[in-house]
Amino acid sequence: MSKVTGVIKRVNPADTRQSPTDPSKNFTTQTIVVTIEPGQYQQDIQFELMPKIQSIADSLREGEEVEISYNLRGRDYTGRDGLTKNYTTLSAWRIDCAKAQQPQESVQHGAPFDEQFGADADLPF
Repeated sequence: MSKVTGVIKRVNPADTRQSPTDPSKNFTTQTIVVTIEPGQYQQDIQFELMPKIQSIADSLREGEEVEISYNLRGRDYTGRDGLTKNYTTLSAWRIDCAKAQQPQESVQHGAPFDEQFGADADLPF
């Protein structure tokens, strides 16, 4: 498991496809692109959303800061031409939105004790 913080650049629409191994089944994938700044150059990284969190994609907004927990997955695929290729996927399984911190206002609840009762007032306890 790894985590990364970045800004949402794009929320791609869901893509439903027929399963290559079982034509009677469909599967849906959805991806988001997040801009991170690990060093001098910013990087646009695509994450595939795990099925159980795809429903939150509608609530994600471009420009929103997020922290993504993800797994790195890889697999080999041998095509019809006999060539084997490797695919790597960043599978996001949790997305936490950064909350904008509100500036705290100082609240005064009346005048200080000394002003209300005098500096030499005796406390009842």
